[in-house]
Amino acid sequence: MKMKSRWNWAFAVFSPLLMLAPLSASAQRLLVFPLAQSQGPDSAKWLGMGLGIAIHDALAVSGVPEMPMEDLLSFYDQEGLVQQPSFTLAAELALARQLGAGSIVTGSYSVAQDSVTAEIQLISMNGDPVRKGQWTESAGLRDLWDMTSRLRDHLLPVLGKSPAKEAPVKPEAFEAYIRGRIADDQTVKEVYFRKAVEIEPDYDDAWCYLAKLLFDSDRVTEARSILDKLRPKNYAKAYIGLCTLGQIKLEEGAMGEARSLFEASLKKGESAQAHIGLAKLLVRQKRLGEAAREIKIARSFGTDQDDIDQVSSELERLKAPAQQPQPEGAAAQPPSPQP
Repeated sequence: MKMKSRWNWAFAVFSPLLMLAPLSASAQRLLVFPLAQSQGPDSAKWLGMGLGIAIHDALAVSGVPEMPMEDLLSFYDQEGLVQQPSFTLAAELALARQLGAGSIVTGSYSVAQDSVTAEIQLISMNGDPVRKGQWTESAGLRDLWDMTSRLRDHLLPVLGKSPAKEAPVKPEAFEAYIRGRIADDQTVKEVYFRKAVEIEPDYDDAWCYLAKLLFDSDRVTEARSILDKLRPKNYAKAYIGLCTLGQIKLEEGAMGEARSLFEASLKKGESAQAHIGLAKLLVRQKRLGEAAREIKIARSFGTDQDDIDQVSSELERLKAPAQQPQPEGAAAQPPSPQP
């Protein structure tokens, strides 16, 4: 695994070049970074990722075009980084440029006894970086959902959006959901997601992540049942639910329904996985030019390289001529004599 200090050193050296790199087609999206801990015990370090996820989800459900947090975490994993690497602001800006974001939310938090204080800032990167606002909120450890909502309400007017109506989530369910999101072990994740929906039966985001985990572990029947119920709903992670259901339908051969689901996922929130899903579907239909365009878009996200490489290899195989050319200088075989 790469050391955090080595990664920061690399960004310090290369960040000027990355700032000049061309942006992807989705460069107006917002990227929310996990918050850095400025003060507090080691037992509270989970809050950094947790608060970042909570802010991201609160903005997503209100229609803010964002880079999925999963893409950022996938990039960390792809580069061999720890789940919550320590970046300078300059490094965050450079990474956001590389991943195709047009603005970022970044910040820090401190924990004292049973209270949390979070300080965030919104920075636009359309041209030179410009801070659009900076806000601070505090709350008790059992009131994190309320604090996240207040931070969201600071951000949304600056982003030109209005808050969507959301039912409040019980503190125990919210913490279980966040802990499920940040856990490394799949079994632990499942325990937390099931706990969240047991406490809060209408917790759609937790249901969505449970369904995706079930799908990834080949428990497709239960995953499909959950995702079918979520399909008409508007919730922060709807783009993941629709994309996962699209993958299920694709494997079942329901091509038209799968395409509709991938396209609906992209309308909810653009992700590399939805473009990869569309590319796989188009490859099966032998629409290779369209598939190549979808893979090109997916590649611009900078994540999911293994899946992209797999589809790209299949594209190259299908584009290859049906017959290999004869070696240079080989004599042509005369036709067989007719009787």
